[in-house]
Amino acid sequence: MLKRRQFIGATAAAFAATALPLRAADSAFTLWGPPVTPTVLLAVAAQMGEARKIRPFTVKSWTSPDQLRAGLLNKSIEISIVPSYVAANLRAQGQPVVLHNIMTRGLLAVMSKGKPITGLKDLAGQKLVMPFKGDMPDLVLQILAKRAGIDLTNLVTYTATPPEAVTLFLQKDFPHALLPEPLASASILKGKQEGVNVVRSFPIDKIWNESFGTQNGIAQAGLMVSETVVKEQADFLAALDKDLLAALDWVAANNKSAAEIAANYMPASVPALERAFEHSALTAVRAKDIGTEILQFLGEMYQLNPKIVGGKAPDANLFG
Repeated sequence: MLKRRQFIGATAAAFAATALPLRAADSAFTLWGPPVTPTVLLAVAAQMGEARKIRPFTVKSWTSPDQLRAGLLNKSIEISIVPSYVAANLRAQGQPVVLHNIMTRGLLAVMSKGKPITGLKDLAGQKLVMPFKGDMPDLVLQILAKRAGIDLTNLVTYTATPPEAVTLFLQKDFPHALLPEPLASASILKGKQEGVNVVRSFPIDKIWNESFGTQNGIAQAGLMVSETVVKEQADFLAALDKDLLAALDWVAANNKSAAEIAANYMPASVPALERAFEHSALTAVRAKDIGTEILQFLGEMYQLNPKIVGGKAPDANLFG
């Protein structure tokens, strides 16, 4: 396997909703990710890693949760980075999938016009725009607002995609936006072009740590794979694990080159992506190694609404 040091020097979400037969080991397949920064780790691994020699793969990004859900139904998405609760939900419904790893511990930030605010309490009575009603950004905000005793009723406007949220934030009367990277960083640069002073107020993972007494942020998203892949493609997954760790180091050491790769998969400029990586809490840790942390996060989702995670509290059987 390619060692991390050698790698650095080398310059749905989901599996199908039913078990899918594996393709021939030497045939190409696709790993999917959302149009947010963790997908760059897959893209770098696809270009430079060792797993591709075991089973060639390409990387594509889905553009919205709706596309991800459609991919589950029509089986066009076989393996993907997904919000962690998606893996829990599918497994609770009896699908043979596992959450293999975590690839970000928090890439959501509250962006503001003019002066920054310091915490959730400053959002009280303030209008906010954000993407993806009922999905990860919204769910995390609901949990934190409920814990802080803040009523955001009728204050949040939702958009179908992050770029739409950026546009509304800059053009309309919204003092704040909750955005994922790289669109959070992109909003600063786009604001400068339009004469709007956009500032980064606070990362949501910081507020989560303060609210729950944790240190590592949010087990927000990771790679979901089928049990069949875990059993029959163990060599590929082991190589991919090493490739992702190496990609993590490579991205940190080569921001501009990584941004040029990432620009093929997400709607942000290279300068925005360069800024985004340091605010993305990228990681590549096996889910089973931080199981307690993941279950605590998903437990909060369950307390908010059991349907989010499939109707029952997740357990360690989720991890693979």
